[in-house]
Amino acid sequence: MDNTILRKTILFRDMSEDEIRTCLKELRSQEKTYKKGTVILHAGEETDRMGLVLDGSVTIESNDVWGNLNTVSLQKHSVEFDIPFDRQQLADYLNLERTNMSKELGKMQREGIIECRKNHFKLINSRTPRRF
Repeated sequence: MDNTILRKTILFRDMSEDEIRTCLKELRSQEKTYKKGTVILHAGEETDRMGLVLDGSVTIESNDVWGNLNTVSLQKHSVEFDIPFDRQQLADYLNLERTNMSKELGKMQREGIIECRKNHFKLINSRTPRRF
């Protein structure tokens, strides 16, 4: 596995090559490729693994109690994601007041944690270019 991509993630960015290799070995890491439309896990299914999107995108879908399908699409190496809600819908989905959610998003932007525009969010990392 090429560690160049991993070094760009917040999880591995401050690790040496040896530390990354050791971590990957201890975590029994595997690099997997999935075809478009493949179900990785079903809702309610338990797992003892975590995933890191290195290329492409992953769509997470769940049904609410009314049977509505909610979708969150993770893209671009787990750094950027789009949510199919406007700000009010997102606040409703998260069971938050819109003004409080907007304040917290603004605070995270000022602190350099995220960049966001409408329903597009980007997690900031010191080695990720700050383009939007």
